[in-house]
This record gives sequence, C-alpha cells and structure tokens, in this order.
Amino acid sequence: MSDIIYGKRKDDNRIISIDEVPVNMKGLLCNCVCAHCGKDLQACSLEGKVSRYFRHHNENQKDIECDCNSNCNPTIANETALHKMAKQIIADEKRVIIPGKSISLSEAGVNDLPEEIKNSIPCYESHEAKLLCAESVELEKRLESFSPDILLKTKKGELLVEIFVSHQVDDNKKIKAREYGSAML
Repeated sequence: MSDIIYGKRKDDNRIISIDEVPVNMKGLLCNCVCAHCGKDLQACSLEGKVSRYFRHHNENQKDIECDCNSNCNPTIANETALHKMAKQIIADEKRVIIPGKSISLSEAGVNDLPEEIKNSIPCYESHEAKLLCAESVELEKRLESFSPDILLKTKKGELLVEIFVSHQVDDNKKIKAREYGSAML
C-alpha cells in the first residue's frame, strides 16, 4: 500500500478514512494529521481522477497536487491508524466478538493420558463465537508490568485485548497476561 488512506482528525483525535473527507475539504482543510508521525496531512484527489489519498504536507509546497517527500512510510502510517481505529471502535461500541475455538488436549497441556483415551477425545474445550458486552473499556491501561491495548471489564471479569495488524503479541506479554490472571484475546 503506497498511499496513506487513514488520518487522525485534529479536532477530536478520531481516525478517519480518506473516504470520509468531504470533497470541499481538500488539502489542509481536511484538518488531519498522520496517525504515526503526527505531521499534517493533505487530502488529495477528492474529486476522483485517481483514488483518494492523504499525503504528508510539505511547508515549501506551492502546488497541492505535487508530491512531497516524507520520511514516514505510508504502510506504517496505515497500520498505526488501523490499530488505533480498532481500539476506537471497541471503545465506542463497548463490545467485541470472541471467536470460536477448539483446544486440543496437547494445547491444554494434557499430555500424560493413554493414547486410546487421547484419541477418543477430539478436543478439550470448544466454544462457538460469542458477543461479549463490556461495562467499561480502558485503552492502554497500565496493569502491573504491562499495558494491554484494551481492558474490557464485564460483570464476570476482565478481558485483555491486543489488536493485531502486523505485529503479534510476543511471548513476554503473553506470560505477563497469564501472571496477571486475565484472559487475553
């Protein structure tokens, strides 16, 4: 992806798609910054000769349609924006869908059963996808030695949520979540 297609509005810090920018708000009138580096963005090609996109603003730029050189990689800018947008959506909606999952005996750590018993049990635990509604949502909440992207608090307990756009949760964070005692999605 070579174009920036998400920006952060200055007035409310919400992530928006270039498609949400009205045609009459081209250039700096879009009032957006890059979600990754925080520099001003210009809304380009809003009237449709080519696909709409954001571009970093160059102070020395005279013509709104000329390219500017920025050190911010558009792919990283879009990934950062998607990560923030996912957190924004979950915080707004206060709900998340827990995907269905079947866990094998070996995944559950049960390895000392005789083969005939292991083979007769297809899975240790299985559940279908379900909607989890939260009473409260906290973003980047510091918990002991780590900060999950999202902390959902429900009547039954807490769920930690990590948003995966391009970098999965590392083993260290998984261990810290287990030690904390909450499930992590």
